[in-house]
Amino acid sequence: MRVILLPFFLLLHKSGSKEIDRILDSYKSYFQIRMRYRTL
Repeated sequence: MRVILLPFFLLLHKSGSKEIDRILDSYKSYFQIRMRYRTL
């Protein structure tokens, strides 16, 4: 988990604040889908 998150947060620091919000939204929805499939 941390191995995936580390490069992701490094990417966030390089991007602007609007870019961060957009990436976080897509990242959240991605994890919601993965958790949903994991429970099934």
